[in-house]
Amino acid sequence: SWKEELVTVPWFMNGGLVWFGPAESRQEDRLALGFAHAWFSDALVGQTGETVLSTSYTFHINDVLEVTPDIQYINQPSGMSSIDDALVLGVLLYVTL
Repeated sequence: SWKEELVTVPWFMNGGLVWFGPAESRQEDRLALGFAHAWFSDALVGQTGETVLSTSYTFHINDVLEVTPDIQYINQPSGMSSIDDALVLGVLLYVTL
């Protein structure tokens, strides 16, 4: 059997939804919403849990290129309330050759 003091994240939950074709004129685009939560081990003093909320929109440009801007909000990074929440912005480029 495992020992919680050896496992930093003994419990984790995530989920999400993807909407294909969110606009009539953009049938190959995708809108995604997601969440994740990690519970940290009681052996990690000062660390409790971390929650992430994210959303992204994939623009299907053509059969070769897709562009996906992404935004994530992280509550209690590393499970520590002493660290400010974070807002992360990113862009993914998908190239199919």
